[in-house]
Parts: sequence; C-alpha cells; structure tokens
Amino acid sequence: MIRRGTVTGLCIALVLAGGLAACTDTPPPRIPDPLLDGMEQRVAELLRQSRETVVAQPYSAEAWGTLGAVYQAHRLLAEADRCYLRAIELDPGDFRWIYLRAVTREVAGADAEELQGLFGAAARRRPNYTAVQVRLGDAMSSRGRLHAAREAFERALHLDADLAVAHRGLGQVLLALGDVGRGVSELERSVTLDSRDGSAWAALARARNRAGDPAAATVAAERALQLGASAGAMSDPVFEEEIVGRGASGMRSLARAGQKLRAGDFAGALEDLRVADETHPEDSVVQYWMGNAYRGLQQPVPAIGHYRRAIELNPEMDAAHVGLATTLEEQGRPAEALPHFEAAVALEPDVAVNWFSLARCRFRLGNRVGAAEGLEQVLRLAPDNGPAQRLLRELLDEQ
Repeated sequence: MIRRGTVTGLCIALVLAGGLAACTDTPPPRIPDPLLDGMEQRVAELLRQSRETVVAQPYSAEAWGTLGAVYQAHRLLAEADRCYLRAIELDPGDFRWIYLRAVTREVAGADAEELQGLFGAAARRRPNYTAVQVRLGDAMSSRGRLHAAREAFERALHLDADLAVAHRGLGQVLLALGDVGRGVSELERSVTLDSRDGSAWAALARARNRAGDPAAATVAAERALQLGASAGAMSDPVFEEEIVGRGASGMRSLARAGQKLRAGDFAGALEDLRVADETHPEDSVVQYWMGNAYRGLQQPVPAIGHYRRAIELNPEMDAAHVGLATTLEEQGRPAEALPHFEAAVALEPDVAVNWFSLARCRFRLGNRVGAAEGLEQVLRLAPDNGPAQRLLRELLDEQ
C-alpha cells in the first residue's frame, strides 16, 4: 500500500518538474497534428520528431513549448498557439512561451487589447527584455493605438537608448501624431545608429518633406531606394534561438542568411543559402544573395556565376545587374560590366547611385561624353552628390 505522504511527495516532485497535470486524472490535450503532405522533407521530419517528443513526455512544458516553436517557425500559427497554451499551463513562469505566444498572436492578427495583455504578461516576467516593448510598439502602431505605441517605444528606449528600431518606431508614431519636429529628430537618430535600415530612410524622407526640406528628403529617398525594403536589426535572443534557429525550410534558411549578410557574416550566410538553394533552386533572390556572400568572401568567380544565374531567372532584377557589374569592374573587366550598369539604370532610372556607377564605368572606358551624361543624371536626382560634382568638373575642364 502506498502511504499518503508518498503520493504527496510524488506530486511535489511533478510540480517542480512542471508536471502538475500528471497528478490529476485529466488526460493531456490532443497534440496538434497538421497534414505534412507537400511539405519539404526536412520540415516534415522535424515536425514528426518534435511531436513524438510530446507523445513521449505529455506533461513536459519544454516539449510542448518546443513543439510550438517548431510550428511557429514554419508558419503553423494555430498549432503553435495551442502548444504554447499547454506549455504555459504546465509552467506559468517560463517567459519564453508567454512571449512567443504573444508574437504568434500578433502575426495571426489579434486585436490590440489581447496583444497588450499578452505582451504585458511577458514584460512582467522579464521587465528588462527590450524586444517585448518594441514588438508591442509595432503591434499598437499597426492597429492605430498611437499613444500606446509611443509609450512602448519610449519604454524600449529607456532600456536601450541606442536601439535604432525603437527610434524609428517612435519617430513614425510621432509623425502620425503630428509632432513633425520630434519625429524627424527620432528618425535621424535611427539612421545614424543603423544606416542600413531602408525603411527608416524612407520614413525620414517623408518626414523631411513634411518638415519643408525637400532637398534633404531627396537624399533620404535616394538612400531608401538603394537599400530597398531592408529593415533594421534588433537583439531578440529568445526569438532567434527558439524560432529562427529551429526553421528547417528553405525560406527560413533564406531569412537567416539575410540577417547574417547584414551582419557581415558571409560564411554563415552561405551555409544557410546552400540549404535554400537545395529547396528553391529557381529563386532569383537565393542566387543573388549567394553572389553577395561569395563577393563578401572575396571569391569573385562563384559570385559572378550566381549573379548571372539570378539575372537568367529574373532579367529585371536590377540589384543582380549591379552586383554582377560591380564585381566584373572590380576584376578589371569594365567592358563586360557596362551593359549591366546600363540595364540597372534602365530598370530603375531614379536611383542616383546606379547612374554614378554607369558614369564611372563609361569614364574608365574612355567615353567622356557618356560619362558626363550619366553624371548629369546623378546631379538631377541628388544635387549635393560631391563625387559626381567633382568628376563632372574634371570632365568639363578637359573640354
């Protein structure tokens, strides 16, 4: 016969292990089981393995939370949400599952009230985790709760005064609230801290126009065009480890590669790009980024090959034409580079940097007239471009 004290001790042990539900007669909930047909083989296998762990450990918060993270990493949001709910039931104190459930619900389109509650609960568990406030700010801003968004971004900046994405978010919210002067100031601070954030430059261009400074707005707009839709980085180790790190799909590998390219980790990016290339060999973006990775590693031959493949797959990808042309020019092959610079300006005629590259290439090939025409286009788009002004003066003095 089992003594009462023995049963109590067993329950205490289970509670400490995160398994209180095992002390009741309540069976564990049904484990989400999405259809795996049509999924990439590596993704389906990861999902099967993670689900089998929960089958073997039905009262483990870690197993349920990990399964939720694997589902979230592959955009199975409803399944992820159910797993996170169970993990939180089993271990209410684990910040990870509370926070990641909030992120999942935000992506799924939850309303502002729900998200304030979810992110608020996460912030109470870990008050110094800055990413909670930034994500809450973004969620409130996108749902029109501008004052709540401003408060969240200000809390983020109280934790990290040099967080560029928080300055960007705050600047955009201030503009929407009509505080143009402070909005411009916050956005200028954002691009000073992170000059590679294309979305911040685009917001700054709009802000400077509203502030009555069209010349400065043009400079910011040109920079935004150069960078495209790139977004600033934010330290979020929980999300990176639990979600980004678990993604097995080609597109998740591509997302990781993009982060590594922006950080200058070309070798690491190439590892992820090879996975993406296996699953999406006809994707021009994969080929273009592989070109960038090899160029960053100072391996021009494979870089040229991947840029050419990207153009073959998508002849209208101006960035691939620029990448190929620049690499060829660096290898002392300006005649081969020229048609690709010409293609880039034909595809994106309002990007001053592409015109400058074309003018420089023409100059190296001895085409002074063509170089001057290109420089005039640069100065039409960016009147304050110093290198273009100097080269044009040099050309005019020769005449």
